[in-house]
Amino acid sequence: MGSTLQSNFTTESRYIVRKVGQGDNKEQIINWNEVKEYSDGLFMCAMEGWMRAEGIPLQKLSHAIKRLAVHLKDEQKIFFNEDQELLAAETADKKKSTLMAFFDLNQFSKEKYGEKITDNKDDSRNYQYSEIPEFFTFKIPERQWCFKSKKGKSALGRIYHVPVKEKELYYLRVLLHHIKGACNYEDQRTVNGIQFETNHDAVQYLGLLADDQEWIFALNEAATLRMPQQLRELFVYILLFCNPENPQNLFNNFITQLSEDFLLKNNNDEKLSMWLAFLDISEIYGDTYPPLDTMIKCQCPDSYDNQFEYSANVFKTNDQILTLENLNDTQRIYAQEIINAVKDESIIQRCFFLDGPAGTGKTYTYNVLNYILDNEGFNVLNCAYTGIAATPLPE
Repeated sequence: MGSTLQSNFTTESRYIVRKVGQGDNKEQIINWNEVKEYSDGLFMCAMEGWMRAEGIPLQKLSHAIKRLAVHLKDEQKIFFNEDQELLAAETADKKKSTLMAFFDLNQFSKEKYGEKITDNKDDSRNYQYSEIPEFFTFKIPERQWCFKSKKGKSALGRIYHVPVKEKELYYLRVLLHHIKGACNYEDQRTVNGIQFETNHDAVQYLGLLADDQEWIFALNEAATLRMPQQLRELFVYILLFCNPENPQNLFNNFITQLSEDFLLKNNNDEKLSMWLAFLDISEIYGDTYPPLDTMIKCQCPDSYDNQFEYSANVFKTNDQILTLENLNDTQRIYAQEIINAVKDESIIQRCFFLDGPAGTGKTYTYNVLNYILDNEGFNVLNCAYTGIAATPLPE
């Protein structure tokens, strides 16, 4: 038995008509095929299309890369677990690096084939260190190089990078690329029967080092055109970014030009002026690695004591005599008030203001105060609201 619901509300009829007549309610679905989109957007040249059609592989690893260690004598890397330092030190000689094994391989070839290098391909002395992986395989358990079988995978050697600032290690790396058949570190720095004390000397004898002539030309040219302060800045830039071969020689050859302004201010005292120039170079150089004192040595003179302690505030002022006697009466009163306030902590007034038209000597008064207080051991910091106002003030 059906039932009938009577409704007198016109709003319900409108709702029913609207729902019946609106049609299907379907969501739009985007079928995103990322593989197809990539294939459709991929550019393929004629050569690649031909290789794909012929089934020729586009990518292939032809050679394995063998990383070769480089280190100075008894400075090889050793890996060990925590609390096993003593055991690691005792077994360090057994855990040979690829370089140590290379020396052993050459020693074995020497004992097998004699002192003279033979044409036998098994004689490792025919190859440089970087060429060894092409003919030998490094066996990790035995820590030694073994001759590679015909089925062995092709390999290329790559010696680890060494920064130029690690000088002896860097020169050892250079020698490994040029000298064959070395059985130890001493043989590696032996050239034409001459055993050199350092790797640097051996590399220099082989003519593999560029000299500092370029930096000498640069400093000579700058010395004729620029002030000593700018010359010292250039010298620091050469040390930081150009890796000169002999920084000490550069410093010794140009010390007169580098310290010329200090010579004029210190009655031509060469040793003191040289030391002050070295201190200024140290200040510009900063805390950069390697430390400056590892590249340049300069002896502190006996005439240098605390009263001459270097400060840019003292030595970069004008050539005028900075004393209270050179101030006029108003300037002198102002300067004396400030000096008294600095020395006497009981004085309550600690803030002073100097006003006057342009050219009346305000900056000169500041310089006098700076010079006097700095010489008496006080730390002085000059500040200004703008760069233009700060320019005439001591640094």
